[in-house]
Amino acid sequence: MRASRPLPGDPWPSEMVITVEDNPSTLLELLWIREAWGFTPAGDGPPPLERSPERVGSAEPGADEQRAWPQLWQDCVEHLAVETGPLLRRLSSTADGSPERARLLDLARGPGWRERFGDDSLGAPFRAWHDELRSARMDARDVPLDAAPERRCLGSLVPAWEAGLRTVVTLPCRGEYTRAVSGSVLLLTDSDHRDPDRYAAALRRFADGSPE
Repeated sequence: MRASRPLPGDPWPSEMVITVEDNPSTLLELLWIREAWGFTPAGDGPPPLERSPERVGSAEPGADEQRAWPQLWQDCVEHLAVETGPLLRRLSSTADGSPERARLLDLARGPGWRERFGDDSLGAPFRAWHDELRSARMDARDVPLDAAPERRCLGSLVPAWEAGLRTVVTLPCRGEYTRAVSGSVLLLTDSDHRDPDRYAAALRRFADGSPE
């Protein structure tokens, strides 16, 4: 998000660019797996999903998968701060099917449940849930520019941007959960993002360097 062109009296700095990512695929896969498979992982995961999926099957989740979830979550969160643009631009200098191209693609894609356990662990139930979520989020984006969360919280957004914020990532989870990632990413729930007071508070904590 940025001002398309400088406008007289517009308080949005012309050089400020903020990316808002509401479809973080690897995190959504992990959140769906956690609830559809009935995981109860330890660690720093967010609250339950707003749209809870149906349980998949009746078998108990595997111990290996349960143990893997917390570390995969942390790895995927940390990858949010990786600048993938330079990696993807380097692809043009690599040959199709070459080890170097595969390595660059792996670095850009980052870790994930699908990469660790394969497509079959997600399948049609995940795709149906994800399609429903994307449709709901498309409807939620249809708001006037001045009603966008970044515009409503501009007074707190600018100091956060000056402190290094470049990307805001939202999760379709209930309640409150905010985390700063590597000095450039703010991770928070949709409800935090929609609530001007909570979003502004999260931006102020980011600007102040508070961890959460």
